[in-house]
Amino acid sequence: MKSFEAQKTKILVTLMYLPSFLVQLWRFMSTLGPKGKMQIYLEAATGYGKNGLEQEPLIAILQIFCECCARFFITLDDDDMYEQQKPWGLSELVFMSGFLNQFCFSVLSNQEEIVVEQGPKDVDVQKAGTGQQRPSEPVMTIITPPLPPIFYHARQVLLQLYERDCRRVFCPPNHWLLIHPTKSVFQSPLQLLASLTLSSNNNGSRANTTSSSSSKGTKGRGLFSFGSLKSPPQYATPKEFIQKVSQKDRTALQILETMSHVIPFSARLEIFRDFIKEEKAQKAQSRALIRPDLHQSVLVRVRRGYILEDGYQNLGQLTASGWKNTIRVKFVNEVGAEEAGIDQGGPFKEFMESFMEAGFSPNLNLFITTTESMNMVYPSPTSHYTHPQTGLELYRLFGKMLGKAMYEGLLVEVKFANFFLSKILGRTVFLDEMRSFDEQVFKNLMFLKKYEGDVEDLGLTFSLDEEVFGQHRIIDLMQGGKDIEVTRDNRINYIFKVSDYRLNRQIQEQSRAFIEGWSGGANFVSHTISVLVNVGPRFRMVIPLPWISIFSPQELHRVMAGDDVDFDVQDLRAHTDYQNGYFDQHPVIRNLWAVLNEFSSEEKRAFLKFVTSCSKVGFPFSFE
Repeated sequence: MKSFEAQKTKILVTLMYLPSFLVQLWRFMSTLGPKGKMQIYLEAATGYGKNGLEQEPLIAILQIFCECCARFFITLDDDDMYEQQKPWGLSELVFMSGFLNQFCFSVLSNQEEIVVEQGPKDVDVQKAGTGQQRPSEPVMTIITPPLPPIFYHARQVLLQLYERDCRRVFCPPNHWLLIHPTKSVFQSPLQLLASLTLSSNNNGSRANTTSSSSSKGTKGRGLFSFGSLKSPPQYATPKEFIQKVSQKDRTALQILETMSHVIPFSARLEIFRDFIKEEKAQKAQSRALIRPDLHQSVLVRVRRGYILEDGYQNLGQLTASGWKNTIRVKFVNEVGAEEAGIDQGGPFKEFMESFMEAGFSPNLNLFITTTESMNMVYPSPTSHYTHPQTGLELYRLFGKMLGKAMYEGLLVEVKFANFFLSKILGRTVFLDEMRSFDEQVFKNLMFLKKYEGDVEDLGLTFSLDEEVFGQHRIIDLMQGGKDIEVTRDNRINYIFKVSDYRLNRQIQEQSRAFIEGWSGGANFVSHTISVLVNVGPRFRMVIPLPWISIFSPQELHRVMAGDDVDFDVQDLRAHTDYQNGYFDQHPVIRNLWAVLNEFSSEEKRAFLKFVTSCSKVGFPFSFE
């Protein structure tokens, strides 16, 4: 592949489809070294090996394996992986994912910053009182070298396995966490391995250094504490990790950017809210310096019968900075009179709920639902027929509305299709997401993939027939597709072309507009660390993509819509703040809790709906 770089993809695909090649290569790697079980790679990643990661001669084997696997897992469907357990059993995949998780995390954790001397400066500095010139002091700059290529190849396979586990669990609880939610120091298998290795190789001398280093916690350099350059890293608690993120520690931010799944969901949610809180504080500080007497807010007049139209008219051209101000709503009744009252958040919640309900209605044809068994929404492929002028602007507006809801901590009762949530997070979606789009289409593609007969007899070509508002049209999946037959040799390519068209191409413009309104688009992915570090009102979106990319699609849905579970009345009571003379033992309040204790699940959700405009519990649930 180094000699014939142009043929690299063809070589990898050829290797990938060699019978049992990947299985045998994995098992071969597991035998390497005196201990086997991939320990030579873990030791190289943590700096315990004799040569280190860059000089480890067998690292090329792992890279070939990961590059092939990244392509292979895309073609692996649930039946192969879970029912047939081919080519690997689930227990092997658990071990593989655990290894890759440790390997990538260790590479990140053991980056060594390099101090570069720049200078002396060209401009001389005059010595005070002497009139003599002297050269200025050299400038010392700390830089972090780029991560090795093997990290990105291993991470690609790791995330494929992680996303599979999110969608359909095959790993044990807390399998992915390397920053433990309860223990003060999480002793990972890698850390134990390192300690044992040092102890046996150095007669306890280095082990004692490691032990003393462990007792010091995370004070010192970066996210982890190092007794020496070769001592194992200390895995921080979630609280300590959050502190490092708030201090803009580069290692912590890089872990958050590239391997956020190793951090508990609750910690990531707190980090997400801290980003919003910090931006609000910066915005308030900037406003106070310019106009301390000015409280910026946006007043929107909305007619009861024209929620969608007035919302579009008043908010469609609002800037990102305006969306981050307080939005107050004044409802106008049927006779044109403004309804009495001051918006302290309730009318805006009501407006948002009504706006979402109107916008996501199938009758509007901006969003449609997946199959009845799932009933999840995604952008309508035919929206440009029904909304040729305003369609894309409406998608941007709905993206901004959902971004505003997250910015203010409001829950919305919208359930997006999993593949669309993945697209929002800037991820490429292919065959394994087809099930969340249309289960019947997914089953048809799987039938074709496993068909043992003559594929040409099925009469398929690289094209699709569609019926749009009574008009028939043919969609070519590639140039001249309607004249290209699907055969046994090219059927995998056909399956991916169909998946790409259904999940990506047919709703490309609608998805892009929605995501631009919400998070600014996928072009921000490569600048995650700078966005996380430089939070502030300068960003041209409501919620920057890096802020939400720390969640999986399923977690993002929980952040947006909460959990569909009952709230605990006693917990709610313990965290309730009272106003206007009420207190916990007030007769009215005591009666309230007594009645809530007798509510059914349906009544509890109706109560939540009345109080918060959403029937689901958020994180954390708040009530005044």
